[in-house]
Amino acid sequence: RLHAARLYPEMHVITIRAIEPDDRAAMRRLLAAAELPTDDLDDPSIALFGAFTDQLLGVIGLQTCGTEALLRSLAVEPAHRDLGIARRLCEHVFAQRAQLWLLTTTAKDYFARYGFEVVAREEVPAQIRATAQFSSLCPSSAHVMRRQSTATSSMM
Repeated sequence: RLHAARLYPEMHVITIRAIEPDDRAAMRRLLAAAELPTDDLDDPSIALFGAFTDQLLGVIGLQTCGTEALLRSLAVEPAHRDLGIARRLCEHVFAQRAQLWLLTTTAKDYFARYGFEVVAREEVPAQIRATAQFSSLCPSSAHVMRRQSTATSSMM
């Protein structure tokens, strides 16, 4: 597997780190451009992480809901897609939680590659159903997916 820096030597090393207050405007622009919800991102239960060189290239969120967690808002700048940035962001979040939930209208096949499976809405724990993401921000037509553990997932 080739590293993105070898393919694109002009790119600096990509660092994954928590989104800081100075990063929030760029993060909101990126999520809005990807048509992802931003209304509840000030909720303290949502940890946001970014992929950075000298600028924000991608973002992902992890919302902790008691003993459960919801993967949130994965987006990568269009000019930097297909370089493994989304994968690195996902791996960062996967390392923090054995079980994750998510809602998606467009990325079902992408997340299936990481061991997520579509589940019925009735299977979703109350803590996840109570989030703004589940209850109002995502349409009811969104696919609900669960990733049960890193041991059973296969990362392509």
